[in-house]
Amino acid sequence: MTVKNKPSLAFRKNHDEIYQGKIPSKYTRLVPYIKGNTILEVGAAEGVLSLLLAQTKGRVIGIERNEERYLEALRLQKAWKLQGKKVDNCQFFNVDIINNLNLLQDIDTFVAIRTMYYFKENMDKIFTNIAKRCKFIVLGGNKNRAIEYAKGNYIGNVAENNYYASSAGMTEIAIQYGYVLDHVISETSGEDPLVVGKKPIQKASTLPEYRLKDSLAPYLKKLNLISKESEIEVIHYKTIELTVDEVLRKSRNVIEECHIVFMGLYKQYGRNFDYKNTVYWKRFVDNGIDKKKIEEKINGFFDLYDSIRKDGFLMHKKNPVIVADLKGIMSDDFIEKKWRYHRCNGTHRLAIAKVLGIEKIPVLELIIQLN
Repeated sequence: MTVKNKPSLAFRKNHDEIYQGKIPSKYTRLVPYIKGNTILEVGAAEGVLSLLLAQTKGRVIGIERNEERYLEALRLQKAWKLQGKKVDNCQFFNVDIINNLNLLQDIDTFVAIRTMYYFKENMDKIFTNIAKRCKFIVLGGNKNRAIEYAKGNYIGNVAENNYYASSAGMTEIAIQYGYVLDHVISETSGEDPLVVGKKPIQKASTLPEYRLKDSLAPYLKKLNLISKESEIEVIHYKTIELTVDEVLRKSRNVIEECHIVFMGLYKQYGRNFDYKNTVYWKRFVDNGIDKKKIEEKINGFFDLYDSIRKDGFLMHKKNPVIVADLKGIMSDDFIEKKWRYHRCNGTHRLAIAKVLGIEKIPVLELIIQLN
């Protein structure tokens, strides 16, 4: 992406007033929508919004790739500090977010105003990490780009990504990555579109970090690598592709005997086979599960197979297959003879992938260290 060198239009038009602390509505209109105490703004430009937020927030990070705009933000911060404004809690970085996703750590709210259409091919990687860390998102578009896009015209060098300058495009992203819409302003309002999202409250047991620790801790305790679960620290998330066989190394024999054989029968006979005479059925019965609930689970298994056969093995945003790389944590002998990637869910999806002959699947890898 080509980075613009000149100051943003709103800043150029209101330069003197902004330095005096008289802020145009372009910036002030956004403040009431930005919740949370720790904020990260991508595309911070000359730093006006970040510094404005610093007045009432605990910590603000502003990221700006353009060096001239970044330096202007530092000058503005210095000027406001001399006026007695609270700005020391605001930190600016002249970097690209894609290479600095660690800055999202401990951030409540992600803000991107007139920026996200530049993410292009990095959209998924960026929002996957945002979704794992940030409770709130505030996405601002560009009304001119949005209106022209609707007419079939593309502005600038982002081509079809102008869609994400519109309320529809930003809404799609918010929902796709698990946010509930809190407020939406359309470009038809005459203002730049705005989409505000918040994460629904999740039970701890559904969070990737919780599920991984709950699954991995018993193995690490048995090998005396940890004494308590809290000694496992998740330091990073990323989406990767692994072969199905690699992910299946953990519990491979059990899954083959139970789930894979069961799905193989479904592939061959459809729903017209005696599934009550299978290992899959008997395992549930032996565990005291009500037969009606077993029937419901089996029908869900069949429906899941049909969905993956039709649409492919997609990355489930709310319930991805979760793994942790144990290389450097477990011994080389363990990695060679047992498994490298510790998987804590996804057994049914993996069995289906194996039966359908899918070779590679997307997984959410949690990077961990032991303390």
